[in-house]
Amino acid sequence: MKICETDDGDLKLRLVRTRSETEETAYVALSYCWGGDQALKCTQANLQALERDVPFKGLPRTLRDAVEVCRRLQVAYMWVDALCIIQDDEDSKLAEVGNMAQVYKNALFTICACSASSTTEGFLDYRSSPFQDPTTFRVPFRNESGAETSVDLAIERQGEALRTEPLNDRGWALQEQLLSRRRLMFTRYQLHWSCASLLPGENWIDGYEATPSMGLGAMNIPRPFVTDDSLSQEVWKQQALNSWQILVSHYVARKLSLEEDRPLAILGIAAEFMQLFGGETYWCGMWQSSFPGCLLWRRYSTRFDREPTSTKRLPSWSWTSQNMNSLDPAKLVFGSDVVREARTTDFGLMNSLQQSPRGMHLNGQIWIEGRLLKDTVLQESRYRTILKDDLLGEAAGQVSSNDSIWFDNKSDELAMRPQEDRGPGNSTLQPMTLLEIRNVWEHNGNIKFNIDGLVLRTQNNPERPGAYERIGCFSRSITVFELDSDDSVVKAWIEKVAVPEHNPFVGADVAKILLV
Repeated sequence: MKICETDDGDLKLRLVRTRSETEETAYVALSYCWGGDQALKCTQANLQALERDVPFKGLPRTLRDAVEVCRRLQVAYMWVDALCIIQDDEDSKLAEVGNMAQVYKNALFTICACSASSTTEGFLDYRSSPFQDPTTFRVPFRNESGAETSVDLAIERQGEALRTEPLNDRGWALQEQLLSRRRLMFTRYQLHWSCASLLPGENWIDGYEATPSMGLGAMNIPRPFVTDDSLSQEVWKQQALNSWQILVSHYVARKLSLEEDRPLAILGIAAEFMQLFGGETYWCGMWQSSFPGCLLWRRYSTRFDREPTSTKRLPSWSWTSQNMNSLDPAKLVFGSDVVREARTTDFGLMNSLQQSPRGMHLNGQIWIEGRLLKDTVLQESRYRTILKDDLLGEAAGQVSSNDSIWFDNKSDELAMRPQEDRGPGNSTLQPMTLLEIRNVWEHNGNIKFNIDGLVLRTQNNPERPGAYERIGCFSRSITVFELDSDDSVVKAWIEKVAVPEHNPFVGADVAKILLV
């Protein structure tokens, strides 16, 4: 959107196609909360009218405030998603969403309307004090030029305030924060300036630098791999994949005005990771090299606070198919700790479904090969102790095993749990189909052996006979406590638990199934 000031001081706004501009266009981007559908947004019907004139008085307050910031800073162009994306053109919208990384990376800076929960509120209001207590302490101070002066000190609440600002609860804003080179953040208590390493605010003395630790911390996009004797490319890739998992868990906790945007509002970050990974294929929120372990995501808790999503059909094996507010991403395990793992043999697209122009697939189906058990009963939250001389004699410590299951939505949980036993813990569930994904072990004084997999059901679809869909995941954890022994004893223990009594998949047939 181009912002011009007329000779009489009025503002003239209009949409422009910057690709047709003869010179490189300097612009700012706006990150803000919609707070619901927008009365003024770009559609196929009003695009030409908005290219002639965007009525300033017709803009919601947050957008008017952003225009005022641009005018004061003498920036003539501003990118606003509601106006710069044709909202009722799915192909155009998907293309722009795929280009979101470039929009925020190339902006001079991003205006962040942190304090406004909707576009009607605005952000250029009188701000409350950033201090918890109005009491201040005046102390002597010598500035950079050596002049003696004084400063007032007080206890601030800035850290907590930033975390609780409405914008930090918005799904789209995560990638806007991570991808922007610089951010001008209007919060309830003060104005902050943020870049990749610093987050200074108005309360910093004479512009003294803020500490780098005040940045986004663990929420970041990894740096590209460089040859370094201290870090192999394989280890770098593992760390980068785990960084993605952390970002996904933060993203899922945020809200979206339209739940159908769940697979879209993270594509800008995905585009950055794709570049880091050399063009690796992206499947519905997951990276191809992380299969099949990445399928083991689960709800962080048993709460079902959000209504099930009613958007276009998304693959059941992807977290993007669930409208949840807390996600425990799959713990990715690499190397010799994996005793056995299923194998993803092929990936495919659904015929009538869209994909990003950058090759990031928003839907799909997978063929996976692993040990499959049908009509199997798990006793949820079972905890049993095995005498230490049952298996390895005095070399083994006390042994316990525990079964856990996490359903993806409430309706499936109620269907699988007997009517008379729907309380938490120690409940026997209905027979179900289980797919073993992996067996992993840890040895850090204790031995822990995990059998992790998916809970499936046959999909009732004549177009894909025999296909399965995911309804949850499970884990059987077997632990030997206080085992102080060498790797040979550890190996012997692993062989001992590889019996049907402890691992029900021992002896089961390996099946190749279609998961949709």
